[in-house]
Amino acid sequence: MATKNVYVARLLTDNVLAGLSTLDGFSFEVGEEAPPSRAQLLAAVAGKDAAIVTLTERIDEEFFVAAGPQLKVVANVAVGYDNIDVEAAQRHNVQITNTPGVLDGATADHTLALILALCRRVVEADRFLHEGEEWIWGPRMFVGLDVSAGATLGIIGFGRIGRAVAARARAFDMEVLAADTTLTAGEVIDGVEIVSQEELLTRADIVSLHVPLLPATRHLMNAQTIAAMKEGPTSSTAHGAV
Repeated sequence: MATKNVYVARLLTDNVLAGLSTLDGFSFEVGEEAPPSRAQLLAAVAGKDAAIVTLTERIDEEFFVAAGPQLKVVANVAVGYDNIDVEAAQRHNVQITNTPGVLDGATADHTLALILALCRRVVEADRFLHEGEEWIWGPRMFVGLDVSAGATLGIIGFGRIGRAVAARARAFDMEVLAADTTLTAGEVIDGVEIVSQEELLTRADIVSLHVPLLPATRHLMNAQTIAAMKEGPTSSTAHGAV
């Protein structure tokens, strides 16, 4: 069987690269830790049978033409795939894969870290301390929002990550609301009350976004929705365009 040539656009983790090296019948060209330039990307993929890429690489008509008709698979190391022109991939008969679920727990952990950092003013206090100015503690000093004293978390997007965040938030004795277009307001799922987005924004002390980037979710948080919120923090592990 002829060797299949695969381009790996970024330097992936050691365990992944070690796993790739054990595969028989494949030859891997691995890029650097920094993303390739557009010219480097197009030159490197030429003649390859498959490519492993990340969100920093734009996979479009130009990419498929540069690769050639032997390209069969582009594996995107990400849950999202808005960096890929799926219609162009279909025209060139290239299979696209992604990695849903692989970072659900890690993303939920990071979300809770963001919430705690915002509510407990961790970054602000750290910056103040490193300024080295004279200070004396006072009872109002860096008082933030006590999440375990009845704070309400509103989760917009109650999929895998949203539900993982809810489980962590309930361990902090937070009341949790969720809004999701696929669910019906009034439902209760694992102790989480499903409400409309409008109601969530008016009731939640903290709002956390966990929706994919779609035409309906682009600029989901805007001047109007922010104005409808209670004064308080918003955390997001969603796409920046949300």
